[in-house]
Amino acid sequence: MIELMNKCKLILVALTFLAVLSWSCESDDIGEISIPAVPANVALEFEIDTNPNGDTTGLVTFTPSAEGVLNFHLFFGDVADERPTVVRPGATASHTYSAAGIYSVRLVAFTAGGIGSSITQELEVLGVAIDPTILTLLTGGTENSSKRWVWRSNVGGVNGHFGVGAPDGPEGGFPGFFSAPARGAEGALDEPNCIYDDVLIFSVEDQVPIYELETMGDTFINWADVPTLFPGATPIEFDDECRPSDDVLNLRVPFGIASDPDGTLNLILTALTPLSYYVNASEWRILELTEDILRVRGIQQPQNLAWYFTFVPEGSLGRPNFSNMIFAEEFDTDGAPDPTVWNFDLGDGCPDLCGWGNNELQTYTDRSENVVIENGMLKITALRESFDGREFTSARLTTKDNFEFTYGRVDVRARVPATGGTWPAAWMLGADIDTNPWPAAGEIDIMEHVGNNANTILGSVHSPSGFAGDASTGETPVPDATSEFHVYSIDWTETAISFYVDDRLYHTYSPSERNAETYPFDKDFFLLVNMAIGGNLGGDVDPGLMEEVYEIDYIRVYQ
Repeated sequence: MIELMNKCKLILVALTFLAVLSWSCESDDIGEISIPAVPANVALEFEIDTNPNGDTTGLVTFTPSAEGVLNFHLFFGDVADERPTVVRPGATASHTYSAAGIYSVRLVAFTAGGIGSSITQELEVLGVAIDPTILTLLTGGTENSSKRWVWRSNVGGVNGHFGVGAPDGPEGGFPGFFSAPARGAEGALDEPNCIYDDVLIFSVEDQVPIYELETMGDTFINWADVPTLFPGATPIEFDDECRPSDDVLNLRVPFGIASDPDGTLNLILTALTPLSYYVNASEWRILELTEDILRVRGIQQPQNLAWYFTFVPEGSLGRPNFSNMIFAEEFDTDGAPDPTVWNFDLGDGCPDLCGWGNNELQTYTDRSENVVIENGMLKITALRESFDGREFTSARLTTKDNFEFTYGRVDVRARVPATGGTWPAAWMLGADIDTNPWPAAGEIDIMEHVGNNANTILGSVHSPSGFAGDASTGETPVPDATSEFHVYSIDWTETAISFYVDDRLYHTYSPSERNAETYPFDKDFFLLVNMAIGGNLGGDVDPGLMEEVYEIDYIRVYQ
């Protein structure tokens, strides 16, 4: 390998209408080792961005070059533990430095045989600038502030949340090739999909603008870019993948805003930092930015495709305005559950539904050993004990005939157990279940958890058109579901049932056709909470399961 150390300085002096650049270099050639096909004439050129006032923005565009090169790895020098930005011959890479300072920029040129040459240059940046108004819209403020954005996944179509088109589309942007329907609708992105777990965080920390992508461990990656990030991978054409990203992507980097001569704003990120969906783009044209919406377009290279993304502040996905609380069970009185609110389903379901229709192993009781309110929590305890011919006892409570409602939002704050074989749930059944047997009465599973799959939460809808194994089910990772309390919710309207964890949407049921004979979700339902053991979904029971507790902090219903 040939190693050239170039000590260079880039001085940016901001004048009223002019940025003055001076450049000086000293080169120390440490010698050559005779290796065939070494990249020759490795060089790095750059261009400094200024805004219409002549102030430097911190944006630098780098153009690497060399002879006999397959690709370049570029390190900008302002991120700890930095992964390389891969640049193809003839292409450029842009990077925004968020603070003044001296940065060591390193370029490595590789041949097809993996032989490389590198140069390192010192870059001194004097002054960066982001319009305070723009910064406030993105981050919520200009000083030690933070704002969280999520996909506008409840809106589909041309101006929805996710699409792709030609780079020379109409003014204002148009994803002419594909526009994803709203999440959960026919033709939407496949569920589950890690893309909807992401939160984009823009913040200002000690006057430094920072972008961070919060994931559940995986990032949704365009199939064409999978081999770049994961050498040796062989993706299927057009089959995008969720892959572990922590080791290959910088998910927390400084960001900047650059302005085109026409005033168009561009969001600049480190190249390997995606706006949730990875498409090998580091510069994003801002098509729309307000307090309530962020719409951008990025160009995927070398495919030359324009990707259109739309985000909204977390918690503002256009959810129905269910603000009138009609039911609140806070479990704040120790002892037995309130009999004016709660009934008990007792026994093992026999003779009609032995094992409660799911081959469950428990019998339900109303004993304090199995259900009690303590310290502001409803505690349902499953015990391994011989009782009425069953090996386990537990409890199942319902509001049937006491509280029933049509449409609204339900919030259940709970913590679930971790042992294999436990199957806690918070759910709803049609109030006409006695005369209209399941599945005709309908079922809405606000939350189901299986101890054998401890880091996943399920939400489902059962109806005559899809039930049991054919139910409409969504799932989402919740890595600390067994150690921390989370709020499990549904929004139930005339047209859809949407499922959330901590206000994060992960599944929507909205049938394209509503048949009056098979759609049961336009009438009163009642609430249920229980913990089953084993059964069709609970699965194998851990031999060590002796006692497990399912805790519920509150249940609230709004209309």
